[in-house]
Amino acid sequence: MSLKINNYLKDNIAIIIFSSLLILFIYAVRLFNYNIGIDTANYLFDAPYINSLWNYEEGRFGLSILEWLFEGINLRLNLFSTNLLACVFLIISCLLWLSVFKHYSNYKNIYAELAFCLFYLSSKVWVEIIYFTMMATEVMFAVFLSPICAYIMTEGIIRKNYRQLIGAVLLLILIISVHQPMVVLVFAGLLAVYILRSETADKRDLSMIILATAAGIAFYFVLNYFILRFFVKSELSVYVIRQLGGGIPFKKPR
Repeated sequence: MSLKINNYLKDNIAIIIFSSLLILFIYAVRLFNYNIGIDTANYLFDAPYINSLWNYEEGRFGLSILEWLFEGINLRLNLFSTNLLACVFLIISCLLWLSVFKHYSNYKNIYAELAFCLFYLSSKVWVEIIYFTMMATEVMFAVFLSPICAYIMTEGIIRKNYRQLIGAVLLLILIISVHQPMVVLVFAGLLAVYILRSETADKRDLSMIILATAAGIAFYFVLNYFILRFFVKSELSVYVIRQLGGGIPFKKPR
């Protein structure tokens, strides 16, 4: 059964209006104003080297890929449009999660959906991400991909369609490579969907969810290792080393 997102949106105009007003209330200061943050200053003065290098060293090679892609199609026109796109992706991700949950549950409660919008859109995680203007669009695009990944993986498990499962794992790798903590969002969504369909779900489905997520994480680490070792010429991410090692000096690639 396909995900009927259009039907959900048509039947829930109130959710769309509420989400849009909530975004304006929470993020208006970033939509209509901006300040020079840490990453913004680096981008202005040494974007070709600093930002790309940092992304790779932090294990966020997917972030560099999306930055290159979005710059190539002029998706990010200026600092204001960057924050606007980030908020648009955030709203769409919220609506997609609600649509996915509705797809696997016959229970409808408008107040529960409004509460989900409130807690989801006002999360401190998104506030922090949108502060980092020069990566906000790309990270929120990964957030937008998260419910899609969860849906494809769930359908692959239900239908025992290994092509869908492989596609979902590849999508999960991309999401992790943009911003690693997003794997928690995808996994939490998968568990929520599993709980919603627990009455009809196969007991082995939970094991498949864990296995597929673990596979995505494992392949990400392997791919990240090869990129760091053979392209960036660094064995470990300097950003991570500094956090774990208490300030190891900066190591430029050879």
